[in-house]
Amino acid sequence: MAMMAYDVRVNASGRLLAEVIGPMVGSPRALAGLHNYALLFALSAGVGGGHIMNGTWPFYQRDAWVDLLAHAPAMPEEGVSYEPTLREVAKSLARLAKPKDDVDACLLGFKETAP
Repeated sequence: MAMMAYDVRVNASGRLLAEVIGPMVGSPRALAGLHNYALLFALSAGVGGGHIMNGTWPFYQRDAWVDLLAHAPAMPEEGVSYEPTLREVAKSLARLAKPKDDVDACLLGFKETAP
């Protein structure tokens, strides 16, 4: 993916990438794993690239952030125990379903991640 992102920047091939990325990765779950490239799709891949995940990129980014924090070792000198809150946030995110049509998809999980 990094090489394709480079090609988009150098050759302005974003629209082509937006067309082939779905079939290339094969599943929506695998596509969600590319959340770090959301800005590339939104800015360089035209309207189709901006709509690839229908606004759910921020949810997957927040979920990955919580997962990263959950796997990072706690430092005793921090003096604050955030693990209980982090476990609750992770459970809340895991229970979330696909957004409804009347809810902005980019806000999915925002309230749950706030603590």
